[in-house]
Amino acid sequence: MKKLMLIGMSNIRSKIVNGVIDYIDNIREKGMPEIKITLHHEGDRSAIERENGVIEIIEIGEFADTITVDKKEIINENVGLFQEKVFDIGYRLGSEQANFARNIINKAVEKVGNIVEYKNVLGPEHIFEMLEKVQIDFDEKDNPIKPGFWADPNTGQKILEILKTIEDTPELLKKHDEIIEKKRIEYHDRESHRKLVG
Repeated sequence: MKKLMLIGMSNIRSKIVNGVIDYIDNIREKGMPEIKITLHHEGDRSAIERENGVIEIIEIGEFADTITVDKKEIINENVGLFQEKVFDIGYRLGSEQANFARNIINKAVEKVGNIVEYKNVLGPEHIFEMLEKVQIDFDEKDNPIKPGFWADPNTGQKILEILKTIEDTPELLKKHDEIIEKKRIEYHDRESHRKLVG
């Protein structure tokens, strides 16, 4: 939940609020662009229904911070200092929001067992293990909708390098394609069952 309160200076309040919220959203999107935003209009919690029918309740977190700005700073045209303080709050709140989301994702991933542990060196076998663990859907042209990987930036870069290696190495690509084909069959089984039941 994002809430920004500015006491006084009502004529510039809305511009600042919108600017800070945009700044927070921008920081969040850089770290987690694939996570969709859902507007929550009332209540203090949200619920997620998983594909297996399990319903989980998620408490809504609140992130708050304050700055003190002397009106004289603005009157004396020291807007840069004021802007710096506002952006600093935006960065801190955006970081808190990202950490909150990471914690929720970590708990969910651990709960379902979609974690791959490795010692020292991450390799193609770990990518294959990840692909085996997750459910993969396919689009209307029967192309796989690849899952996202949740990792720190350094590990994320390493994963991209490994994916390139898999793509460029025939025997690794064959193993990858075999896993995808297995996932395609699982997907079509799920879809046909859902259509028959639903």
